[in-house]
Amino acid sequence: MTREEFDKLVRQVEEGVGRDPVALQRHVLKLALIGYASLLFWLLIVLLVSGAFLAAMFWVDLEGKIVCGFAGGLILIGGGWAALSPLLIKLPPPQGRVVTRAEVPELFAVLDDLQQRLHSAPFHEVIIDEDCNASVGQRPRLGVLGWSRNYLMLGLPLLDGLSRDEMRAVLAHEFAHLSRDHSRFSHWLYRLRRSWEGIFNQLSRTPAQGKSATRSFMKWFWPKFNAHAFVLSRANEYEADEQAARLVGKQEMASALVRLRFIGRQLADNTWPDVWQIANEQPAPPPDVFVRLRDGLRVGPAENER
Repeated sequence: MTREEFDKLVRQVEEGVGRDPVALQRHVLKLALIGYASLLFWLLIVLLVSGAFLAAMFWVDLEGKIVCGFAGGLILIGGGWAALSPLLIKLPPPQGRVVTRAEVPELFAVLDDLQQRLHSAPFHEVIIDEDCNASVGQRPRLGVLGWSRNYLMLGLPLLDGLSRDEMRAVLAHEFAHLSRDHSRFSHWLYRLRRSWEGIFNQLSRTPAQGKSATRSFMKWFWPKFNAHAFVLSRANEYEADEQAARLVGKQEMASALVRLRFIGRQLADNTWPDVWQIANEQPAPPPDVFVRLRDGLRVGPAENER
């Protein structure tokens, strides 16, 4: 599905069931249950067939018990693995530099305070990357079945460009996505959409035998679920902004949102072009890329851009 097709599908959802938040939640829940039921269908078949063989052991002689037990166990193990393996596809962890509490105690002190005040689930790892963004990453240990590991990704340009209060507002927004004060359904949906997005992308990149049925289903299911969940998740983003504003202050939240937009434009217009030019002229990448990003943000925009 192209971006234009997805945008059209989102507009259809907004103009239809999206007009009623309660109806939209019910529709997303129905799609999620269809997804789970369809993906677990083959596992159910395996359990029924193997269970039939194992149950037959109670009505046959000793030789029959051995045959039925062996067949039932073989179907359960082999068939169960074949049915579950597409669902337990492993996703790679987020890329970046993992930082520890000993390295950045002030950052973790802020994270501890926000986690306690928002009654949030913890982040298992904090990762610094090159993006001008902050986000929650979740890596489901059991594929679409869940049991996620939570990651907090923080862009180094963001840390360089925001004030302490603005960064605290951004962190509060990210914690709000994992907060128990959030709607339980919205929280579950947020995690489910992230998990299935990763599964769909991974299946699309790695065609493998035995997963064609799962891949075909995901190609049909994911755009529909994603479009409906996208409309609902956008409201979730607004709710996270509202929670962060209540916690750290409206002025700090507004300032962080404005500066985020400014930092991204500043890097795209004035800093990255110079870095790409150096990369085109030299055989090795410049060793001081992040220093250049930091210095570019500290200089600010040119006079004619203000």
